[in-house]
Amino acid sequence: MHFRVGKTYFGITNGVEYLAPEDGQIMLYCWDQRPDNNRGSIGVKIITEQTDMCPEFPKDRRIYVDAIQNCLGPYGGNYYHIKVKRNTVYEISIESGEAVFNTKDGAKMLNLGVMFVEPPRKMTIKPIGHAKKTYVTTEGNLYFFFVDDARLNRGGFNVRIKEVNK
Repeated sequence: MHFRVGKTYFGITNGVEYLAPEDGQIMLYCWDQRPDNNRGSIGVKIITEQTDMCPEFPKDRRIYVDAIQNCLGPYGGNYYHIKVKRNTVYEISIESGEAVFNTKDGAKMLNLGVMFVEPPRKMTIKPIGHAKKTYVTTEGNLYFFFVDDARLNRGGFNVRIKEVNK
């Protein structure tokens, strides 16, 4: 199941809370190669304003980085941007998903990138790989992306961003 608000979209997991980083119309949808296999339902709780239940900067959040929309290359693409607390350590990991860069032969992408400004004012790019935890400290923004021409891409990764004390 996927969730979209404005230009922001990501995969969702039942029972996990998500924060949309922008206002807009909410759309829930299934993005599946075989929709005839879809069964069941998913529960959704929608909070429409800032409350203690949904802080501005959650300590643990999940996003979906799409292998087409969030792929930077010769045909365009947009990174997935989120705001985080300044000067705070975050643990970033790929929780699930599959990103393919060639649908003709199923060739997989093994990681994605995150760009951020590390204090004091050092632009940094780090890879985020499967089954690996990456730690970053930023001046307040994280930009997630794939790099490819995206013409034959599909899928993406569910990414966890967790505030940690290190």
